[in-house]
Amino acid sequence: MQHNLTVTPHGSPQVPGPVSNAPTPLRGLVQARQSAILLMILQTLGRHKWAILATTIVGLLGGLAATLLTPPTYRASVRLAFDPNGTSDTDISERSGSSSRRDTTDPLYDFTSVGLLKARSLAERVVRELKLDESPEFAPQTLPRATRQKVAVSTIQRNVEVVQQRATRLVDINYLAKDPQVAAAVANSLANSFIQSAIDRQLDKSSYARRYLRDQLEQMRQRLEASERALVAYERQRQMVTIQRAAADGNSTSQSINNADLGDIVTQLAEARQRRIRAEAQYRSQINLPAGARQTAAAGQLQGNLATARAKLADLRSIFKPDYPEVVALQNQITALERELSRTGSNDLSQLAAEYRAAAGEERALQGRLNQLRNSVLTERAGSTQYTVLTRDVETNRALYDALLQKYKVVGVTGTVGDSNVSIIDQAQPPSGPVSPILLLNLGIGLIAGLFLGATGAFAYDMMRDMINGPRDLEDRLNMKALGAIPYDSDHDDIMTALDNPRSLVTEGYFTVANQLRFATPHGIPRTLLLTSTIPGEGKSSSTYGIARSVARMGKRVLVVDADLRRPTFRMTADRYSGVGLVHLLTEQATVEECILRGPHGIDFVLAGGTPPNPSELFASGKVAGIIEALAERYDMVIVDGPPLLGLADSPLLASFVEATLLVFESGKIRSTYAQSSVDKLRNAGANLIGGIVTKFAKKNDEYGYSYGYGYGDKYGYRYDTDTKISAGEAKRRNIVLEDQREGA
Repeated sequence: MQHNLTVTPHGSPQVPGPVSNAPTPLRGLVQARQSAILLMILQTLGRHKWAILATTIVGLLGGLAATLLTPPTYRASVRLAFDPNGTSDTDISERSGSSSRRDTTDPLYDFTSVGLLKARSLAERVVRELKLDESPEFAPQTLPRATRQKVAVSTIQRNVEVVQQRATRLVDINYLAKDPQVAAAVANSLANSFIQSAIDRQLDKSSYARRYLRDQLEQMRQRLEASERALVAYERQRQMVTIQRAAADGNSTSQSINNADLGDIVTQLAEARQRRIRAEAQYRSQINLPAGARQTAAAGQLQGNLATARAKLADLRSIFKPDYPEVVALQNQITALERELSRTGSNDLSQLAAEYRAAAGEERALQGRLNQLRNSVLTERAGSTQYTVLTRDVETNRALYDALLQKYKVVGVTGTVGDSNVSIIDQAQPPSGPVSPILLLNLGIGLIAGLFLGATGAFAYDMMRDMINGPRDLEDRLNMKALGAIPYDSDHDDIMTALDNPRSLVTEGYFTVANQLRFATPHGIPRTLLLTSTIPGEGKSSSTYGIARSVARMGKRVLVVDADLRRPTFRMTADRYSGVGLVHLLTEQATVEECILRGPHGIDFVLAGGTPPNPSELFASGKVAGIIEALAERYDMVIVDGPPLLGLADSPLLASFVEATLLVFESGKIRSTYAQSSVDKLRNAGANLIGGIVTKFAKKNDEYGYSYGYGYGDKYGYRYDTDTKISAGEAKRRNIVLEDQREGA
């Protein structure tokens, strides 16, 4: 019994299946992947070797041209030494006790000094010194003078290089110029200008210090004068008379007359009291002696002292000269004793009493004067608190004024002498040869650039066209055999019409693939063949039917099994179809005879029979192997239309149960990386991958020797419309209808 079948558009979403459970060891996968990447790189470079060689030659020529066209550049260098503690020999501030040393431990000092060498002010100074704005090498002479100076300054800043020697305080100033003489002149001018600018900065600092001290000194002078005027006004108001006296430290102090007299009276009173005590002692020592013994005792005592002094004088004269101070003093003492001895001889008790009374009277007079002055001073001090404050203010202002005046004098002397901590070690000399361009360097850069651009362009070109476009891509990119390419026949609107025409390009394409299958196994055409693709919509189901038609034309008995249980392709249109298929065989709900449907052109079918929720589990149960073997015993060839590979494990399971597997690729739709992943997945599952075919192959992708006018486009819909394309009788005669759904579109 024959039935009408249709390949239906299916809109049900894909159900992802489990991952293949036959992985290779991790290390083997890594090594295989690395080998594949290396092989791909070598193949890419080999395919584009002439283009890479051309870009390399262009790079070499570019390096040579750059060397010949670039004017030579010369570098002149001057070396400077930085001494952070360096000072001038005339630096008076150091000898006067003030410190002018810099901090040698500050790491920012060196960086600041090097940064100053690149300052714009230094470049402007060099331009003015050498009049570089008048040189065409530094600025176009057609510009205004101000603009030429700015351009010349920018030119110097652009061509100057400052290099600090590692672990030293040596700095090299390099200058690049087209003329060696100019390079040396500018480098030396930069060094000299830098040193002079450092000296100018020091002088500017001293000038500022002098101005500041002068202003402060003027303010302090005004304050001192004001405090002195206030003190004089207060003294005039209180009728106070003061006298100035020099102190031990060299300063002067002021005292009132009463204070000065009080000090003098105290001193005189102490001396008078000493004289009174001595006279009283002499008087009382004589008044108790007998009259005859007074003179003798006194004279005897004086004579004894005189003899002792003369003996001591004789000893000293034997050692020292007559003008020796101790000899002169002893001589004066002897003279005084002799005078006293002569006076004692004629003195009496009344004279001693008179001396005693005179000394006592003098003491009383001085004591009275002291009492008067004490009262006057106490009275004066009771109202002189303000005077003390004014006096202290005058003394403080005078001390500050003197200190500022001394510092101003020191700065005035040292500020006229400039010093620098930078010295020139080596002057710049005109260079003997240019530093650029360097022929070997430019050729090396051109060579590397050419190779890099060529290789990058080759990989970019391959990445942009990293698609499976034709049979040659299968061999070059996937290392697999290409069994043929199925073109689009513009003369036929659908695959049914094209396959009915034995001379159509599609019929010839599938017949070529069928002939290639005769050499796939030792016994010829594989008894069981699985067709699968990477993603839906690559013409897998159409290729299944096309190959079946071609093999059937060879006189073979062919059976097509729709094993895409997630999105079945073929459907039954007969009213009496019971709906049984592969699902019922896997679940043992039907027999093989019940599931086989007779079709036209000697092709029989086993439909999917539904969309179960667990296709992977059904295929993994192991029953599919027995079913395929049972079907293979009844037919010369069993072609299994499997599901796509991407994200599903159904096809790898089916591939392990069939004799051969064929991959289908749509031209220009799938990238080679995804295609390689499909190939690896099948091979890892143990499939016998005999090759692949390319569908919807266009003439522009012809790299395999095909010269047909292929035109696979939107017309390649494989859609058979019984209402418009053929008559009702012709549709009844065919018994089966195929509709190719571009899955995923």
